Amino acid sequence: MKATDELLEFIKDLKKDKSLNSFDEAATKQIIILKVLNLLGWNVYDREEVYPEYSVKGKKVDYSLRLNFENKVFIEVKKVSQKLYKHQSKLLDYLDLKKVDSAVLTNGLKWWFYAPLKDGKIEYRKFYSIDITEQNAGEVSERLYDFLYKSKVISGDNILVATKIFSYNRKKKIIERTLPRAVAAIFEEADKIFVDLIKDHTENKCGYRPSDELVKEFLYKNFSKKKLKSISPVKAKGVKKSLQSEICKDMADKIQTALSI
Repeated sequence: MKATDELLEFIKDLKKDKSLNSFDEAATKQIIILKVLNLLGWNVYDREEVYPEYSVKGKKVDYSLRLNFENKVFIEVKKVSQKLYKHQSKLLDYLDLKKVDSAVLTNGLKWWFYAPLKDGKIEYRKFYSIDITEQNAGEVSERLYDFLYKSKVISGDNILVATKIFSYNRKKKIIERTLPRAVAAIFEEADKIFVDLIKDHTENKCGYRPSDELVKEFLYKNFSKKKLKSISPVKAKGVKKSLQSEICKDMADKIQTALSI
């Protein structure tokens, strides 16, 4: 059986183990962390490769994964039941004191991965998180392999993967923040091309062509209040309410699909 296959089977075993929450920090390190590192190609019996209680200017990090006396990955371990977010600041202290390629905060079941050379707060440096209890075992083992497999750490391939994910997450967050404003602008400004497109499709579907005002009113009533509450109502003076019944029933679904974010 390959090491990667063994890792997958070990992850599956962890998912089924109901006794893990009783583990203290020592048990978490011995039964979970060192086993995972061993399956990822690290010699856990070589102190210069998996250095326990590594000292960083008076502070100690639980493990430093090393190559030729050069620190590559810092790993801070907490007991299984411990909430990780309480310990991010401590990890940040280590990263500020000494540069390493990457860092991990884990309680054995949750693994948070950091790109410490990036600027910003510690929570922004986190580029990936694993939850063994929630995620697919195959995905978990694949990501552990990507970020911590010895040969990948040595070659720097783990950093390439981390950088891509970090960049993607950053772009995704920017897009998620911008999309509502972009859609809001469409509603607020009632872009002529967008309104004309709706008018054309409505006329093709039911033979009636709605006015600009009716389309604006329809968009506001059906979308703004649900998704874009900050937008002021679009005034539609002189619109005959009876015309609303002439708009096809499937129009809202089609617009909803086109504008889904």
